[in-house]
Parts: sequence; structure tokens; C-alpha cells
Amino acid sequence: MSLQDAHIIDQLAHDPATDEVVLTMTESRPWDGSDQRLLELQEKVNTYLCFALDGEMLEQLPQLAGKKIRLHIECVDQPDPKTGHFLGLIEHQIGFQEIKLSLCLVPDLVATPAKGDCCGGGNCGGHCDCEEPPPADTPASSQRRSGCCGGEAQCGHS
Repeated sequence: MSLQDAHIIDQLAHDPATDEVVLTMTESRPWDGSDQRLLELQEKVNTYLCFALDGEMLEQLPQLAGKKIRLHIECVDQPDPKTGHFLGLIEHQIGFQEIKLSLCLVPDLVATPAKGDCCGGGNCGGHCDCEEPPPADTPASSQRRSGCCGGEAQCGHS
């Protein structure tokens, strides 16, 4: 999946460790800093926020009432400076709604598995266990952690 599928929620899960609803979007293409890619990111984030904040999520999943929300982005590489800055702006704005943003590098996403397969079809229940993304203007330290389906993922932490 990619940001091009702006009106699709790639994955929704409850993280029992943090008691958060985790709305995961995946970007299987390398970041390029283009205006088009930033627009796609903005549209995807807006879809997720509308789903979470306008009542649709609780209509479909009332058991999630009262849970904190985290937008999670799985991507193949570190965001370029322009995208990193934009993600920082998003993180700041959604913070007013007490929504967190996390980012995880999963290089294996660059391969495109068949639809419905783990990592490509949005059916993976065991994706990266990363924390919050590093600040947009700070290079992330890299740690190896368990990624989607037990593979390696490179996670950036502040």
C-alpha cells in the first residue's frame, strides 16, 4: 500500500501495551520530497483523522471508546528533510487532539507482496514495535527491532 490510497485505512489495531488505537499507514515508495507526495501524505492523514475523530471509528468499533489514538507510519526509508519537516508540523497539530505520531522504517516494504500477504495487504498483526519518531530536524539513531512478521525493521527514536 502507499499514500496514493488516500481513502483507505491500511491497518487498525489496539496496542495493549500502551492501550492505544494504532492507525497504521504504509508508504512502500522511497520519500522524494515532492509536492505530490506531501499532498498524498496530507490526504491520508486527513482520512485517518476524520475516521478517528468524526465518530466513524467508534460507530464501527465502540469497544475503542476512550482509548488514546496514535497515527503510525511504516515506510521504506528515512523521510527527506522536506517530508520530515512536514511530519513535524503534523505531529504538532495532532498533538492538540492528544494524538501521537510514530514512524518506523521497514525496508522490506519496498518489495510488493501479493495482495493479502503480510506487510503488503495490511493484514500483518505483528508489525514494528517502534516508539515516537525523531524530531524532524534531528537525524534518528537507528536500532534494529522486530519488524513486520518478525523481520528486521529500522526504527528511529528521539
